[in-house]
Formats: sequence, C-alpha cells, structure tokens
Amino acid sequence: MTACSSTGSSEEWIEPELPASVPEFSDSSSLPFDAYHLSDADLEHLQVATAQLIKDCSARYGVETAFKGDYLRPANASTLMWGGRFGTLTLDHAARYGYHAAPGESWAPVGGFYIKDPSNLTPNASEPAEQVVFFGPETNPAVEPPIDPSGQPVPAGGCMQLVQSRIDADLISDAYLTSDLINLSLEHKAVKVAVARWSDCMASAGYDFDLIQDGSEKFTGQPVSTEEIETASDDVTCTRSSGWADTFYTILGAYESQAIDRRPQDLEAVLSSQTLRLDSLEELGSER
Repeated sequence: MTACSSTGSSEEWIEPELPASVPEFSDSSSLPFDAYHLSDADLEHLQVATAQLIKDCSARYGVETAFKGDYLRPANASTLMWGGRFGTLTLDHAARYGYHAAPGESWAPVGGFYIKDPSNLTPNASEPAEQVVFFGPETNPAVEPPIDPSGQPVPAGGCMQLVQSRIDADLISDAYLTSDLINLSLEHKAVKVAVARWSDCMASAGYDFDLIQDGSEKFTGQPVSTEEIETASDDVTCTRSSGWADTFYTILGAYESQAIDRRPQDLEAVLSSQTLRLDSLEELGSER
C-alpha cells in the first residue's frame, strides 16, 4: 500500500511540535508502531506458510501457480526496489544499486513510500479455471468446477477460503492508519519546509522533482542504470542536507505515539492477530 497525497482520516490529531534538536533517523532506527508488528522474518514465514497451504489445496484440483505477496521475494529480483525506510537510503547503497534492492536486502515492489501488509497475498491466477480453484465456483458460473481425487468439486470460496478456515486466525491491519499518519506528517509545516529545501537542492543538481518520492518512483520496474545511480546519489545528498527525513520521522513518531495513547487496543490487536496466525500456521505445518 502506498501513501496518498492527503489523509482520509476524520479524526482530530494534535499537530506535534518539532523539538529544537531533531534526532538523526536511519534505517536501523525504530518507530513506535514497530512494537506492534512481528519481525519481517516472521512475517515472511507467515506468508510463505500461508501460500504453501493454498498451493497444496490447489494442487488437488490440478492447478499450480506462483504467488505475489509483500513478504514473498520473487524469483526475479532484478527490478525490486530498496525496501528500507524511505528517505534513509545510504550513499554507499545508492552508488552501487541506485534505488534498487541489493541481493538479500530488504525490498519493496515500488519506489517511494510503500506500506507492507502481511494480508496482501494473491495467486497469479489468470485463467478462469484457476480463478475458480482459488476463489470458488461462484466467481465464474460458466466454468465447470474442477474436482479433487475423491471426486469432490471446488467448494464455495475456493482454496483461499478453505485455507483461511483451517488457519482460523484473521489478520488485523494498521496499514490505513499508518497511511493516514504518513500523510499527516507530510502536511506538517516543518516537514514541508524541509521537503522544499530538498526540492531546491535537487533542482540545483538538474532535477525537476516536486515530491520526495519522484526520484525513486521514476525508476520503478526498470533495471539499474547509470542515470538511476546518479539520481539516487544526488537524492541521498539532498536528503541529508535538507533534513527532510529526520524531520519527517520525528513528526511521524509523535503521531504514532499519539495513536497508541488513543487506541492501544487497536495496535495490540494487530500484533495479537499476527502472533495467533503464525502459531496456527506452525501447528498446521507440523501436521503436513
């Protein structure tokens, strides 16, 4: 999920004050919401295990396919973008890979802001019969439902629903809340001033970028090029001199703390749902 240009939240938030001394924020720094999510390694395991159960189910109906997921690294990683905190890209990385992900490092499907969500998992099912297997015969009544070795047809909801029922642990997401808080932070007066400094810095280097994500989004879906490396390197330099990332994450952290104070049960539910689902998948995996 990408952050939008304006927030859809109707909730009244108190605009944070920027401290006199703004702390430096790097990719290894943490934000308050981090305490309410499993690690990336656990979330990857969660998606891998979920996808495997769905694959096992679909194979019974003669269908095999790959999956796309926010924590499933695809076989072809040549176009994956760097997936660390946006704005904390290092000059060393930019000089080698531009905005792209290095082998084995964190990744994202697109450049700029991207909010990963463990519930974002979909099969690459393009054929009608495949879609019926994954999503149920009700999705296309014109297709005769495939049958399993025992002669039973694909049930309503297909393999996606069958596996979800077996796991019996729904994921709760804070992606929309996070998106709202990112957009609120981008609208903060101090962040706007810092982003304007960044834009002026990039303009002096020959770039016509208004939005901080313009550089990385320009090269999404492409292989690394000399132009990208030069752009990313200049971007890192301007990010540091403008201080937009440090300012932005200071404000975002304050908004996240506000959200935790207002509705701690919502954030605790996110972590609890991830933990319960992972535990259920571990148990189902031991039964395979």
